[in-house]
Amino acid sequence: MGDDLILIKLLENKGYDIDLGLYENIENINIDKYNIIVFIDNEQRSSYIQQFEQRKKETYLGPKGEIKLRKHLDNPCYYLDNTNKYITDSDDDDVYPYLSRCVIKDEYINKRFNLKLIDTLNIDSKPLDKKVKQPKKQYFFYENLNNPLE
Repeated sequence: MGDDLILIKLLENKGYDIDLGLYENIENINIDKYNIIVFIDNEQRSSYIQQFEQRKKETYLGPKGEIKLRKHLDNPCYYLDNTNKYITDSDDDDVYPYLSRCVIKDEYINKRFNLKLIDTLNIDSKPLDKKVKQPKKQYFFYENLNNPLE
């Protein structure tokens, strides 16, 4: 566990109920049952895939081989295969993702939820050992105005 997660573990030990969700599945999460919502960075990568079948047609390959969205989305998800190649609607049906890369934009947060940004926490990149480095992270803490802190 990284040093930056010690605060979360301390809060859990004090009786706070902390739940982790995926940006990919945010449409199916009832945010209103939480007082505080924490987003980490504006992008989340996960090997736990939940919405691929519903969302796989959102992307296509542009004329220069770049990944494109079929329509403007404020919370797009991209899927990568086991070779780190983006999966698009032009891929075979038997291609399955190894990793999701979902983005959550401020526009989406502002349109979809009644949240107020109350703080940010920046965690600098640091080496974990000689070969592995913990990436830089930014945590955004929002108060849920539909279920505010007392």
